[in-house]
Amino acid sequence: MVVLYDGMCRFCTRSAKQLTRTFGTARVSAENLQDEHVLSRYPAVPYEAAMTVMHVVAPDGRVYAGAAAIARLVRALPVIGLISYFYYLPIIKQLADVAYRLIAKNRYRLFGKQEVCEPGGTCHLH
Repeated sequence: MVVLYDGMCRFCTRSAKQLTRTFGTARVSAENLQDEHVLSRYPAVPYEAAMTVMHVVAPDGRVYAGAAAIARLVRALPVIGLISYFYYLPIIKQLADVAYRLIAKNRYRLFGKQEVCEPGGTCHLH
């Protein structure tokens, strides 16, 4: 599976690193949608949508977004993956989707933005 995350978001970047540690790079690849040409490999995921919520592209080409993407990732875990099916219960799904959208919409304010250094440029030190 491929996780498309916002590399400008500190929380998203930490989460993507944790996912690759949990699953291993053979099972999950995390790709920064801010990197040049990443989204061109996934035409089903427009930039505007990718900047709104995390997307997971499954090996069969299906695309999952937001809380559904998290449920899809969890489903791939042995034993624990069974809890992912709770996401599809009516009230749980609506609550998870609302919570995910709220966090995603406010991610820069809640967790901050990454400092980006231009190639060949300099970054300031704190």
